[in-house]
Amino acid sequence: MFQLALPLSGWALVSVSMLEIPSVPFNLFVMPDLPLAESDPAESFWTSAHWYLAYAGIGLVALHFAAALRHHFWLKDTVLTRMIAPSSDHNAE
Repeated sequence: MFQLALPLSGWALVSVSMLEIPSVPFNLFVMPDLPLAESDPAESFWTSAHWYLAYAGIGLVALHFAAALRHHFWLKDTVLTRMIAPSSDHNAE
């Protein structure tokens, strides 16, 4: 869900912006704007939504990184080593 919300909020932001900057994903094609009304309040809302979602994503990555380090250094289990170099034995727990 989160991986859809962040790009959609960015697309909505570009669609309601008064600057009318086109969206060109990967420099392949011009993506049409969403059918949303252009206004300063809408642009402000979508800017905030996109900003908060981006920082929430950064927070989730940091949380996952901290959890992997916790498993490796505090709990001393093999979670981190299994993520870095998975074994060929798929049946092992």
